[in-house]
Amino acid sequence: DDDEAEDEDEDDSDDKGGNSASGEVEGSVSSLSGQCPSLSLVIKGVTVTTSAATKFDGITCSAIKAGTSLEVKGTRMGTTIAATKVERD
Repeated sequence: DDDEAEDEDEDDSDDKGGNSASGEVEGSVSSLSGQCPSLSLVIKGVTVTTSAATKFDGITCSAIKAGTSLEVKGTRMGTTIAATKVERD
């Protein structure tokens, strides 16, 4: 039984799609990389990724830089949030 439980835990951790949940973070961008629309930002230690599907509200993708204060909503997968909406905070 113990072996089965361990296997189940491993399966869960590998299947990040199954563990996705809504995520939200707001604060200043501490670092950023990539090119619009595919950015990777760090806000309060949380990695946020944007894509062509991300909605930008009150700010354009190209206007985001380190120090920009943002509110991000999206899908949390592990320690990363795939942003569905990014707005100026």
